[in-house]
Amino acid sequence: MPVAVVAAIFLASHAASANGGLDTFSGVGWSPDSEWLGFNWPEKNELFFISLKTKRSYLLKPVGAVDVDVTDVYSGESPSKTLERDPRKTRLVPSPGYGKLQLQDWSPDSSAALYQTDRDHRAIFSIVEAAVKQRLDASAPAPWAKPDELRVTFELITTRYRMRVQRPDDTVVKEISFDDPREVRQIGTVRYRGASFLSPDAQFVFYPRVSRAGWQLMREPVRGDGKPEPVTSPSPTAPYEWKLTTDGRSLAVADNESLRLGALDQWAGAQSVPLGNRSITMAWSPDGQFLAYNDRQSLFLLKRGSDKPVLVSDSCAPRFWGWRGTKLYFGQALTDPTNLFEVDLDRPTEPKQIVKARGWETAPREISVSPDGTRLVCMVIDFDGEGRPLPQLWKIDLRPGTEWELLYTLRP
Repeated sequence: MPVAVVAAIFLASHAASANGGLDTFSGVGWSPDSEWLGFNWPEKNELFFISLKTKRSYLLKPVGAVDVDVTDVYSGESPSKTLERDPRKTRLVPSPGYGKLQLQDWSPDSSAALYQTDRDHRAIFSIVEAAVKQRLDASAPAPWAKPDELRVTFELITTRYRMRVQRPDDTVVKEISFDDPREVRQIGTVRYRGASFLSPDAQFVFYPRVSRAGWQLMREPVRGDGKPEPVTSPSPTAPYEWKLTTDGRSLAVADNESLRLGALDQWAGAQSVPLGNRSITMAWSPDGQFLAYNDRQSLFLLKRGSDKPVLVSDSCAPRFWGWRGTKLYFGQALTDPTNLFEVDLDRPTEPKQIVKARGWETAPREISVSPDGTRLVCMVIDFDGEGRPLPQLWKIDLRPGTEWELLYTLRP
């Protein structure tokens, strides 16, 4: 059975991943084993990798349109010799590309990273060999991609959108067009919010439609001639976020007025919660029993089957909260987002602070928690004696008694 390529989006983090910086809770920058972190330093085109265990680091620098298959420019000095002299010295690695290099994906074993080199090409950096090993067309699948994986893509053509379900080789399995200007505007907004366009089992797609009766969220089979069917009843307002549980059985839908959640196949019995903000973010717990959502700076927790959300905190950083396994974390908005709290699901109104801010001279720019939930890292800007900015990467382990540690300083 095909498996959908589903990113675990915990908050509004698309902007962070799009600009190449630290990636908050979505996890794109982290290797699957939580050892390596890849990102772009502020206003830098180079792609930086660092091991949080050994502090070994690499800086991939774009050097033009070179072909790794026929050019020896990537071999350089043996990585082992450089690292024997100083394992903490950053190794410079030439890379194809003229502009900004941006990380896109990791191999399942964390040994290699796929990144964008320009509009038409991508490349693969081997962590193990400390070298760029392969250059790919932008549409070519990663070597580790499974042929039956599916993903959703969007294309804006003048005044209409096309939503496609595609295999790694770009074969189109399903295509849906949006021609109504209202639908075009809505798709242009929700496509960046992490909505569940593709079901976890890759059997259905979900998308909004508008008619004289109002807006409805539709479900349509990916394969075969099955017709689209409405999931929700007509509403005067468009859905701007919807999330499926990992088992694909329960759904949460938010519009300008309310948040509704219930069993996908028994939506008539869905519970409804009024909303005060039209730009909430939400995320299901991995077991699908709890829905957490952020309404302005208020973090709520709603147990499936209940219509009474619990206020966890009225000072939740809107761009820094989410699940790591069974744990729900959030950074404090009124003081510093690196004041990190953990939520006990049995006592959600009593969140426990597990990290205290260091007392930064400048506010942390970006923050991220490792996929295994063991570390928090943040980027801050320090200044040297001449007033030049010095971006720094700090980390702290998420366990009692640990202290902040400076991992790296990017010097001019």
